[in-house]
Amino acid sequence: MTLGCFTFCFGLATRFAFAKHPESKGIYIAEYLLVVLSPCAFIAGTYVVLGRLARYLRADQYLLIRPSRVTLTFVLSDIVTFVIQAIGGTVAIATEDPDKIKLGGNLFKAGIILQFVSFAFFTMLLIVFTTRVYKNERAIWTADKDAGKKWSHDWRALLGVMFVACVTILIRSAYRTAEAAEGLHGRLSTTEWMFYAFDTLPLFICIATYVPFWPGRFIPSVDAHIGPNEKEMQLEAMDPSENASRNRPVNA
Repeated sequence: MTLGCFTFCFGLATRFAFAKHPESKGIYIAEYLLVVLSPCAFIAGTYVVLGRLARYLRADQYLLIRPSRVTLTFVLSDIVTFVIQAIGGTVAIATEDPDKIKLGGNLFKAGIILQFVSFAFFTMLLIVFTTRVYKNERAIWTADKDAGKKWSHDWRALLGVMFVACVTILIRSAYRTAEAAEGLHGRLSTTEWMFYAFDTLPLFICIATYVPFWPGRFIPSVDAHIGPNEKEMQLEAMDPSENASRNRPVNA
């Protein structure tokens, strides 16, 4: 997510150079791809947080997919849609051939649509997880509050940030999908304020809300909530020779 912020900011910075040299295809390609593709890192970061949070709370059973598979499945889908968008966008803006422009545009549109569908499914996954924990695990739901923690240190604050991220990313994805459907010369692509209102602003809100509620502050360690019995089971699952060395008495 941090890396994505840097590349996205660099993409925005290249708009200043492009304003001075609007005839430069190289600057345009760099600006377009960095601005369009960098948010894939924000999306991947949000995917990872849900799996880690479920494991930390020991509420894995309330996810429709196992936590490890949540990260693997959705990050892989993010990578695939990233590659499709990158190839399609490069082909569409780096050639003068009408057929290749159309092919690149269709590829880019397919990547954007698949990313939108994937993230919409992830949002549904998050809603189901939240609802199940609230209904079935009241002790987990109010654990931080019962421990006397402030609301800003309650794990539910991080959950709220994830919902904000989902809403803002869905708004941005819907905008990019509509823009791709219109084509490179459509009204959405050529109207400056729409880019800032429906792309830059939602992404800014998404990242800005994570700053005071950085996930590492709520999930310091996945093993932090593992009980003694689970730790014993982990030891038993270790290599026998290593386990024996742990239990071997030390001579005086």
